[in-house]
Amino acid sequence: METEFIEILGARENNLKNVSLKIPKRKLTIFTGVSGSGKSSIVFDSIAQEAGRELNETFSNFVRTFLPKYGRPDVDSISNLSTAIVVDQKRLGGNSRSTLGTITDINSLLRLLFSRLGEPKPTTGLHMSDITNILSIIDRLVKKGNTVVVIEHNLDIIRRADWIIDMGPDGGNRGGEILYSGNMMGLRECNRSITGKYI
Repeated sequence: METEFIEILGARENNLKNVSLKIPKRKLTIFTGVSGSGKSSIVFDSIAQEAGRELNETFSNFVRTFLPKYGRPDVDSISNLSTAIVVDQKRLGGNSRSTLGTITDINSLLRLLFSRLGEPKPTTGLHMSDITNILSIIDRLVKKGNTVVVIEHNLDIIRRADWIIDMGPDGGNRGGEILYSGNMMGLRECNRSITGKYI
């Protein structure tokens, strides 16, 4: 079976330099790179922004007035993007304990993940047992067919990635490029990658 990809062409958000890339679906993809290299510009300002915008387009104009507003990211195209589902603890209706998380059967995984983290944040400073638990949760999400995209600096988590996209070479105006996209072995051989030197 051929791997499907989320394909991004010509991303220019913030410091991105007309970046094009493929992210495998139903795998764990980790974005690495120095601070300001463009990781968040791809993950949050491009992919998440477009996913939210596409999801909003499925609702009527009336319903859209109550939804968060998502602009079109500065990209030529993003294709093969799955419908985004935002999981939170807001009531869906009917039963006050019913949320999207409980209905989709991932609530316990998310609750465990965020109980370990306290809030969505990187794994810096976490105990190794917490990192092990986070990896277990990520593995379970991927085994259920989910595409998991993470921005990460923890080498133990990076080593578990199915696919790594390393950004750089530096931050700010000297970043915004894809230095490497592929498996762990190739990252180790990428001379331009700071992350590759430490794997």
